[in-house]
Amino acid sequence: MLFKTILPLLAVAGTVLAQTVDTLNAAGVASKPKSSAKVSSSILATSTSAAPSSTSAACSSAPSSTAPALTFLYTAFVNCAAPFDIGVVSEGDRVVIPIVGGNFTGPALSGTILDLGADWGYFDTKTGIFHPDTRYNFRTTDGANIWIRSTGSSTPNGSLQLRFLFETGAAAYYWLNNVVAIGTLRQVAAGADGSSVLRIDAWIMAGGNGPAA
Repeated sequence: MLFKTILPLLAVAGTVLAQTVDTLNAAGVASKPKSSAKVSSSILATSTSAAPSSTSAACSSAPSSTAPALTFLYTAFVNCAAPFDIGVVSEGDRVVIPIVGGNFTGPALSGTILDLGADWGYFDTKTGIFHPDTRYNFRTTDGANIWIRSTGSSTPNGSLQLRFLFETGAAAYYWLNNVVAIGTLRQVAAGADGSSVLRIDAWIMAGGNGPAA
């Protein structure tokens, strides 16, 4: 009995619903909804075109890459005694080149090279490239003592490319402790006894911790 009573009611409700939809369509109120996929695509397209690309913005705002400028520091002529061989060790074929004197001249410092120091460099046994490892001392014209260490590599043309580390407690030259310095080395004279004279040209990166103007 209950089932037979519900069926007519459902039929009436369906008829009323159909009539309501027809009325709304005729009035232009009801319309077929977009599929969820189309709605998602529309939202994504709108948000993509509205928001700028963070990658493009970062690239356009990045500063251009330029090589750092250099400031001339000094030219040194280094007197070296005949080298002697230590032999092949863990790093390579090590040699010792005693540093026995010389001089250096530059706009901010000049003086002599003391007879105290050497190059304890080595030849890479795989490549033949020489890697200097020098420690020696400057004495400036006004009496300041400056300790220097340089390392680097030889090049195919026979010169060496160097990087320097300076240490001093002298107030007038204390800025040397904080510079970034590079240089080149080439032999300018050779003696029959194995001695040599080396020319070293040194520069520091401009705009850094150089000497006060």
